[in-house]
Amino acid sequence: MIRRHIRYAGQTKTAAAALALASAALALAAIALAVICTPVTSQDEFSEMAPSILMTGVVASGEDEHIEIVSNQKDTENLRGWVLEVDGAEAALPLHLLEPGGFVRVHPGAGRSNQTDLYLESTIRLNDTAGRVVLKDEMGAEVASLKYEMQPDGSTVYETSARADFWYPSSRQQSTKIPRTIS
Repeated sequence: MIRRHIRYAGQTKTAAAALALASAALALAAIALAVICTPVTSQDEFSEMAPSILMTGVVASGEDEHIEIVSNQKDTENLRGWVLEVDGAEAALPLHLLEPGGFVRVHPGAGRSNQTDLYLESTIRLNDTAGRVVLKDEMGAEVASLKYEMQPDGSTVYETSARADFWYPSSRQQSTKIPRTIS
């Protein structure tokens, strides 16, 4: 093995020692990164904290305009009486049972509704380039919102928020359900 000496801050070290030191520092950095990036909660715990109902996407151009709504609830939700607001214009949702883990594409225009597609028969139109969609429950409270903006390359950028119910343990071994909005 050939050893070369490197002069650093007045000290002489061999290249092998410098390489070992650099390797150890890299290994420690990798371990630190793995610890930082490791999720603290399990998938089951995450699903307990996830939003109940959220909007995950929008198709704002063409003949098939729609907003996708996803349920992460444990119970079926009846969407009758809920309101979809698109850039300030509102349309009421008809009877539709959104199953746990299910989704529905809500089309503002005309069509035949089924389990995965809900047509509102409204005059609301989605803006082709950017807009904001809000989903309100039967009491008028905002459940979810979705801002979207079409990019020059054809992709869409989304900003979404949703109301979620988090369970917090109380001092009496009971859980307290507290609604929160997350973004």
